Amino acid sequence: MVVFMTDGATNYQDTHTDYSDYVWPVRGGQGGTISLPKTGQTFSYASGDDGDLQKGTTWSSPRFTDNGNGTVSDNMTDLVWLKKATCFKVPWSDALYYAKNLASGQYGPSITSFTPTSGGAGTSVTITGTNLTGAASVYFGGTAAQSFTGNSATQITAVVGAGATGAISVTTPSGSATSSSIFTLTSPNPTPNPTPTPTPDTKTNYEFNGDGKADILIRQEV
Repeated sequence: MVVFMTDGATNYQDTHTDYSDYVWPVRGGQGGTISLPKTGQTFSYASGDDGDLQKGTTWSSPRFTDNGNGTVSDNMTDLVWLKKATCFKVPWSDALYYAKNLASGQYGPSITSFTPTSGGAGTSVTITGTNLTGAASVYFGGTAAQSFTGNSATQITAVVGAGATGAISVTTPSGSATSSSIFTLTSPNPTPNPTPTPTPDTKTNYEFNGDGKADILIRQEV
């Protein structure tokens, strides 16, 4: 059976017959109807164009959803798009890792844990997550870390600066991630005041009337 593209008619034909305006059905079974979305054209340039007919199903609202992980979901087509098209400028091994996570809709960075969960300025904190390569900043409670080093795509070591209690956040070329738990900034142990050292003094007795008792006592602190 063939389908003629000129009028949609179907007919049984010899497979050796030379026709240029038909196609072979490639799939059988129960027929159905699909709904195509509108093209988005709203201005009409000619009678019968998309802007004139406005055919098709209405777009999803919202059309796109920011997944918060460096990707955007198209709610009409169910496709997942990268927010930053140039984010794959990374070593080959990391590119493979990112591509795998992109397929599961988890391209952007994430923070899964960190240790220790508290400490003062100067404390070294290991941050574990995904897609952490190329980190541009690390914050503790909204205050920048004193320093940080990217160990791998899944780990960063950061040194607490004069931060504050709060969530840890990391920004990379593919987006930002914030920890679900809180890092607690602790105050350093106060330095005890030194015990005062007694000040030696010198006493001098002066006796004038010969009774053996001091008439004047002069005390001089050294």
